[in-house]
Amino acid sequence: MTDLVLLKEKTLLFAEDDLVIQQKMSEIFRALFKKVCVANNGQEALEKYVDHKPAIVLTDIQMPEMDGLKLIE
Repeated sequence: MTDLVLLKEKTLLFAEDDLVIQQKMSEIFRALFKKVCVANNGQEALEKYVDHKPAIVLTDIQMPEMDGLKLIE
């Protein structure tokens, strides 16, 4: 339980192009993290990363505009 409390101090960037998965997972993440930024593709995720400087990035690998592997580079 202590580990979950630590997440409440962290921000998350979640990049996922499948809107159904994005919506369901975002609901869960918002209950766990202090702040959650959501991106629909790799390019949007990169822009949000620069703007918000999240502590954790969780990304899909296959996305339009920029894939998740290129994003984490």
